[in-house]
Parts: sequence; C-alpha cells; structure tokens
Amino acid sequence: MEDMTKNYKSIESGEAESITFGLLMAMLECCGFNDANDFNAAGSQFTREDSYNGVEFA
Repeated sequence: MEDMTKNYKSIESGEAESITFGLLMAMLECCGFNDANDFNAAGSQFTREDSYNGVEFA
C-alpha cells in the first residue's frame, strides 16, 4: 500500500494501480498511506485535483 502511494498519479491517468488506489481512498475517506503529506514526498507524481465519472475529488 505504501508503494501505491508513491506511484499514485490520478484516477484520470487511466493506470490500473492509480484508479484502484484513488477509488479506495475516496471510499475510505482517507488520503495516502500515513496521511496527505505522503503526496508531498520527493518524486511524487500526484495530481492535486482529480475526477472520476463526473465526480470531482480534491
């Protein structure tokens, strides 16, 4: 799960791992592995805003 956080881009990226992790975070109302700061790590490819099926996530 920690690796999924490091590799996460966005749901819109179309990458299976990003879609899975993005939807999981939305369903569980959580962000990242530890917290939202996980996405501030060096090398993070995270997109701050995302959407899926017309629903916006920020």
